[in-house]
Amino acid sequence: MLALLGLAVSSAWILGLVLSDRWLWSQYLAWIPTVVALPVAFVILVLSSAVALLEEGAAKLTPYARDRRRRRRHIAGAIRVLGWIGVAWMGWTLLAVELNLGARRVSSAAPIGRASSITLVYWNLANWPSPRTVDLVRVHKPDIAVIANAGRDLDQELLRERIDPEADLLEAGPFTIVSRHRLVAWGVTTLGFEGRKFQSEGAPEALRIDPGRAMWVALDIGSGPGREDGRPLVIWIMDLPSDPTLSRWHIAGETSRLLASWQGTIFRRAQDSPPRLDGERPRTEWRADTSLASSGFPKPDVMVGDFNIPRGSHSLRLLTRGFDWSMQSAFDQAGIGYVATWPIQFPLWHIDQTFIADGLRATSYKVVNPRAGLHWLQAVTFGGRDGSP
Repeated sequence: MLALLGLAVSSAWILGLVLSDRWLWSQYLAWIPTVVALPVAFVILVLSSAVALLEEGAAKLTPYARDRRRRRRHIAGAIRVLGWIGVAWMGWTLLAVELNLGARRVSSAAPIGRASSITLVYWNLANWPSPRTVDLVRVHKPDIAVIANAGRDLDQELLRERIDPEADLLEAGPFTIVSRHRLVAWGVTTLGFEGRKFQSEGAPEALRIDPGRAMWVALDIGSGPGREDGRPLVIWIMDLPSDPTLSRWHIAGETSRLLASWQGTIFRRAQDSPPRLDGERPRTEWRADTSLASSGFPKPDVMVGDFNIPRGSHSLRLLTRGFDWSMQSAFDQAGIGYVATWPIQFPLWHIDQTFIADGLRATSYKVVNPRAGLHWLQAVTFGGRDGSP
C-alpha cells in the first residue's frame, strides 16, 4: 500500500509535468510543487522499503503463504522501482530546471540606448498597502518601478521622490509606474474574464470579480547601441485573473488574441504643465489618440507582471511565443536557486514573472520577500544582447 501511494504521488507529478496546463483538469496536477512532491514521495518510498525489510524477518510461514508473500513482494518491489524512477526525475527537474543550476549566465550586457543597463522592479501589492512600500521598492534602486493593485494608501509622490524627483509618474488602471526614463505613450485594457466572486485581498469586506488587466508603456531611452533608430522601449504589464477554476490555457490564449487585436486608445505625451506657484511638481498631460490606434499592443521588449500561471507552464508560450516574436524568461537567463513569489509566507509558485525579448539580455534576476503584502517582489536588470548565447 505504501509503495502504491509513493508511485501515485510520483505519477501525479509526472503527469502534470508532461501534460502541463493544456486542460483544466491537468493544470491542477501541473501545479503540484516539486519541493512538496519530492520529499513526500521520498519519505513514503523509504517507509515502504523499511516495511518490506521488516516483513523479511517475520515468523516462518507455510509454503503457500510464502509463495503469496513472494508474489506480493515482487509486485511491491516493481512499484517501488517505478516510484524511485519518479523521485529521480523530480530530483533532476528540481536541480537542473527549477533551481536553474546548469544555466549559462552573464554578469554584464551591452548598453541599450543611452542606458548601460536598466533595473526594473515589479510588485503586486494585491490591495494590501504597507507604510514601508516606498522604502521596500526604493532600496533596489530601480530605473523603472511598477506597482500593481496598490490601493489608495500608496503615496505616489513620495515614491517618485525617493526614486528620483525628476522621474515620470503614471497611474493607469491598477498600475502605478515611476520611471527615470521619459514616458512617451501608453495604453491599458481590461481583459474581460468572468470568474467567481471572491473577497478582495486588501479589503475583506468587498466582493469582486478579477477580469484581468494588461497595459503597455513606451519609454524614451534615447538612441545608441541596440536603439540606433531611437525607438522606445516597450514594456507589457500583465495582471491575469487569479480564479483557480479558470483554465490557464484559455486565459493565455484569449489574452494573446485580445492583445493582438486591441483597438483601444493610445495616450501620447502632449506636454508638461507649467510649474505651479505652490511648488508642487507639474503633472504630465496626455493626449488621447483614438484615430492613431493601431491593431494590437506594440511589440514588447519586456513583459512583466502577475501571470497567476506558474513558471514553466505550457500556456505561457501562448503569450511569449504566440506572436511573430518570442521572449525568454528572465529567470532562465539570470536567476538561480529556489524562486517562488506566492504565497508570501511560504512561496510555492513562481507566478510573478518577467520575460525578455530576443534582442535583450537579463543579467540579474531575483525575488525578495518584502514582508508586506501577499506577493514577493521582483527585481530584474537587463541590457542589450552582445552576441553571447
